[in-house]
Amino acid sequence: GGSTFQLEPSAANAFPAFLDFVYKGELAISDASAMALLHLAEYFLNRPLYDEVTTYLQSALKGAPGSEAGNRTASSAPLFLAEAHLYALDKAADVCARVCATHLLTRDLGYCGQLA
Repeated sequence: GGSTFQLEPSAANAFPAFLDFVYKGELAISDASAMALLHLAEYFLNRPLYDEVTTYLQSALKGAPGSEAGNRTASSAPLFLAEAHLYALDKAADVCARVCATHLLTRDLGYCGQLA
């Protein structure tokens, strides 16, 4: 008997990227996979992956409202927030919530639907 563990669908989808990082040192990361990879990095105690994903998230979340980078941030932050909550990544969720609140003040009401 080997060990088994359950993965949320987004973590299962990100698992091949996790394995590529572990065995090849290559990281294919996207907004859709970032929080799942952060979760996998924490779960498997992989500090180099944790650092890479954290750098990616910091870059993705630093766009100022109204700028081109801010538009990406505004569209990515709700996804990051939802995924952070899914994986109980409280520190990441707090950061994402603050970013969402900042961008909410500069958006139309349609943005609120992304947060739901």
